[in-house]
Formats: sequence, C-alpha cells, structure tokens
Amino acid sequence: MSQSKNVDSLEHVLLTTSNTDGRLNTLQHLFVFYQNQNHQRTLELTNEIISIADSIRNNKWLLEGYMNKASVLRIMSQFEESLVLLNNALRLASNFDEKTEAKIINKIGNVYVSKGDYVKALESYQKSLVLAERMQDFEKIAHACGNIGLVYFYIGQYEDALLNMKKSAQILIDKFNPGRAARAISHIGATYHLMKRYDSAIYYYRDAINKLVGQNDRYSLIMNSNNLAQLFLEQHQIDSANKYIDFARAENEVLKNNKLEIQNLTIKAQYFEKIDNFQQGINQFILAFDLAQEYNELESSRIATEGLLRLYALIGDYEQAFYFQKKNFQIRDSIFNLEKIKEFTDLRENYEIKRLKIEQAVSNSKLIERQKAIILRNYLLASVTLAFVIILVGVFLYRKKQIQVGILGNHLSGLRQEKNQLLNIVSHDLKNTLNNIHSIIEIFRKKNASNLKAYQVSYLSAMQKNVKRLQVTINNMLNINQLEVKLDQLTFTKVDIGLVLKEVLEQYIFSALEKRVRFSLDIEPNCMVYGDQRYILEVFDNLISNSIKYCPIEDSVSLRLFREGDEKICFSIQNRRKALSIIKIVENKIVTGNSLNLPKGSETSTGLGLFIVSEYISAMNGEIRLDVNEHFIIRFDLPVYS
Repeated sequence: MSQSKNVDSLEHVLLTTSNTDGRLNTLQHLFVFYQNQNHQRTLELTNEIISIADSIRNNKWLLEGYMNKASVLRIMSQFEESLVLLNNALRLASNFDEKTEAKIINKIGNVYVSKGDYVKALESYQKSLVLAERMQDFEKIAHACGNIGLVYFYIGQYEDALLNMKKSAQILIDKFNPGRAARAISHIGATYHLMKRYDSAIYYYRDAINKLVGQNDRYSLIMNSNNLAQLFLEQHQIDSANKYIDFARAENEVLKNNKLEIQNLTIKAQYFEKIDNFQQGINQFILAFDLAQEYNELESSRIATEGLLRLYALIGDYEQAFYFQKKNFQIRDSIFNLEKIKEFTDLRENYEIKRLKIEQAVSNSKLIERQKAIILRNYLLASVTLAFVIILVGVFLYRKKQIQVGILGNHLSGLRQEKNQLLNIVSHDLKNTLNNIHSIIEIFRKKNASNLKAYQVSYLSAMQKNVKRLQVTINNMLNINQLEVKLDQLTFTKVDIGLVLKEVLEQYIFSALEKRVRFSLDIEPNCMVYGDQRYILEVFDNLISNSIKYCPIEDSVSLRLFREGDEKICFSIQNRRKALSIIKIVENKIVTGNSLNLPKGSETSTGLGLFIVSEYISAMNGEIRLDVNEHFIIRFDLPVYS
C-alpha cells in the first residue's frame, strides 16, 4: 500500500513540476517502479527523458534514457531497435569513463542473448571483461564472467560454463559478501542439474537458497526453490519436493510474479501426478495453462498441455485428451521455427570456423618462429655433423605433423558435437510425432469401435504395429550410436533397485492388460545397489517390454529380485520363448562374446536392445546370463551398495 502511495505521489509531482532536473529525477524513479510491470508506461517515461535531455544537451541524461529504453525494448523482443539505442549510448560513453562503456557493452551482450545470437553475445561479454579487468573493477569482472558462463550454458558447453560461473561466485564471495554470490551459485546448480549430476545440483541450489534468505531478491529465492523442487521430483524424493513447492508458493504470494506462479503450478501438478492424485494434477495443470495463455507464455502452455494430455489419458477421458493434444500441436507450431534453428546452426558453424582460423593462425605463427630459430641455429653451428642436422629436420617435421593432427582433431571434435546435436533434434521430434500418431489411432479406434469393419480394424492395428516398430528402431539406433559416449558418463550412486523396477512396471500395466499377460512378482525389500539409476531404468525398460512383446497371449511372466550372499543383488525375468533366432542372437553376444549379428528378413530386432542391456550391465560391474530350456530366462547381478 505504501509503495502504491509513493507512486501516486510521484505521478502527481510529474504533473505539477516544471523544473527540468526535478522532472528528470521523477521520470527516472517512475521508470524503476514500472520497468517490470507496465512496458507501455516505461516507454512513455523513457521517451520523455530522451526528449528533455536532448533539448537541454545533457549527455548524461540522454545516455541514461537510451539505456533505459533499450532495456524495455529487449523485454518486448524488439531487438534491433534496442541495439540501435545502445550503440548510440556507446558513442556518447566515449565522453565519460570506461566503467560506463563496460556497462553498455554488457547490455549489448544481453540483447544478443535474448536474440539468440550467442557468438556476438560472447564477443560483447568478453570485451566488457577486458575493460573491467583493466579498471580492476571486481564487481564488473564477476558480472562479465557470470554472463560468459551463461552463454556457454546456452550453447551446451557446460564445463566452460561452470569454470566462468565459479570464478564469478568466488570473486563476489571474496570481495563483497556471500549474499551477492547467490545468483551465480544458482546458475552453477542449474548447470549441474542439466548435466544430470544431481548431488552437485542439490548442493548448489541449497547453498544459493541459504545465501538468499534475508536478501532483497525474492525472485531468485523462488526460482531456486522451484528448481530444487523439480529436481527432487525427478529423484522421487516426494516429501522434499512438496516442501520446496509450498515454500516457493508462499514467497510468491508476496512477490506476485506471474511467470513464477505458472512454474510453481506446473511443478505442483507433477507432484500430484507422482502420488497418483490425477484429478488434483489436472486441476493444477489447468490453472497453469490458463495463466500461461493469458500472459502468452508459449513454452509453459506447451508443458501444461502435455501434462493434461497425459493425465486425461490415464483416467480414461480420451475426449479431453484429444482436445489438449490438438492444443499442444497448435502451440508447438508457434514455438517450432525452422528458420531460427537454421540461423542458430549457421551461427554455431561460423563461430567454429572463426575459432579454428584463430587456432591455425597461432599455430602458423609458432611454426614461423620455430623455423627462424632453426635457421639461426644452423648458421651458428655450421660445424655440426650431418647426422645432427638430419635429426633436427626429423624433429621439425614430426612437430609439424603433430600440429596438423591437432588441428584435424579439433575439427573432428566439432563435427562430432554437431552430429550429436542433430541426432538429439531428430530423436526428439521423431519420437514425439510417432507417439502422437499412435495416440490418434488409438483414440480413433475407441471412438469408432462399433462402426469399424473387421478389415478396417486390421488396417489400424497394422499401422500401430509399424509405428511401434519405428519407435524401437529409432531408440536402438540412437542408443547404439551414443553407447560409447554414455558409458563414459556413468554416475555411480546408491540406488533402490526395487523402486526403479516398480516404476518401470507401472509404465507397462496397459500393455500387459492388452495381451492379458500376468506378472508374478517376488521383490525383496531394501535391495540397494551401487550403479547408475538412469541406465538401470533403461535395462528394466528393455527387458520388461520384450517380455510382454514376445510372451504368448494369456501367459505369465515371472520377475524375481533378491539378495545372493552379501555382495550381489540378483534379478531374473522368465517367460515362454520359442523364437530361436532371437535366442541365438542373444547367446552369440552374451554367452560367447562374439560380435552381434543383426536380424535379417522377417526376424525382429530385439537383439540390438539386449546387446545394449549387456553393455550397460557390464559397465556397472555386473554380470548377465541366459538360460534356454522350456522357458526363456535372463538373469543379471549387480554389486550391493556398501
């Protein structure tokens, strides 16, 4: 209330004052209040600041007006107009000090980040860092390092991002106070979160929250709480997640930020989904969707529609599921812009070319200096024997070859990274499209079950089988392509393997019911292993899906999870199996260790998935065995967590 009264008072002063300095100061105070709330009003205020400053030839106020208006235009996505104003301000800054110049260059970097031009953003932040280091301005050094870290974060270079973010945080802690470092520490947590290094992410998120308590930065406090809640949900720590969800919601009751409220509602909906309270989850997703539509938050709308599609399908309301599926298609069409992806790819390629040219120029310069040194040495040591000259020439040629190999290695690394990015885009969009096709066919069958003829039903079934076959093919091809990389990224932690097994079984309940397959479960509690939870989940997913797929109708599948001594946790899966060609494929890889023979002709392609299962188990120091008699049994062991 008092803040509202102050604004009303300032508006009254603005109407009554004719003093130029007083009017400019009042306009600036009003801009600070309105900048995150009313963009139209802030544009009016900045236009008047620029007009008055220009009329009285006051470059200081003119520069301030340019920077203020540029900030508003950036938020409104008017990037080119924002850059024009900042370049005008940069020309004026030459009459002031380097501190002002560094501030403007940093703002230019912010515009390029919002625009998606990360190469130019990185150049701007590096210029700002050079100026800050020359002035020994530690606050601006920390700010520039933090921004450089964020750019590396956006383009997926996470190690470089962490290096710069940690440097920023350490400077703020050493030179100022720990509270100033909270935002940088939060960014470190977000980077570890995306790298799936969850223990590190939790540590830094909590550290940021502790440092933010008592600080005047409620936005960052809420954002960190929401991020930490999301991470706990991913780790199935439901109670911890709910604690931080409620804390963030209570804090936002004071701040009243719409974007944070949408984020909090979405996470709360996911919490209800985790505890199987689907109706409450639907209610939260609908609130998030309505608010996101009102404020044109497309990404938040997409997440909400996907959640509603998923939950309505789970409760059997296919009409609503179909409705939100169509909504999701419309929103994705608005977000997905191939031209922007092409523009970003071109920028990345140009950046890599520039970097390689710089490295090559440096290498050539070093090579020229080395050649000069060799010529001078040969001139001074004319009496050296021919054998010594031959050795020197050999060393020179070997070093030159090393430099060339290094350049080619850097180029190959860049090509590999671009290939992985392309695979990620292809896998994401192909799998989403195939899932949507499968869902549409299923909804069409259920809605028109009574009107379809037998041959029409058979056609729809054939379409669904082909969609599933494509899904398996895509997953297996991508897994084989990335298997070597993924095995280098194993994160060994304590894992409750029983909980992971139950989670996977829940995903295949409907598939089992469709074939009338019965599960016989014998799960010993508190089976803790030392391995990577992500890859254990993939192992179970492959084995259970194959057991259902190849199990005869109305047959049974037996699952056992038990301890064997003090050092092993064992899992076995058993069902009737008559496809001898597939057994031979699995025996060939798992039992004899020979190279994998891929299926041909009409054979199915499960051998590829089981090959990946074998590699995952071996990488986690486990063993996998096959027993073929009347039944088909796969068993694997993993080390007990101690």
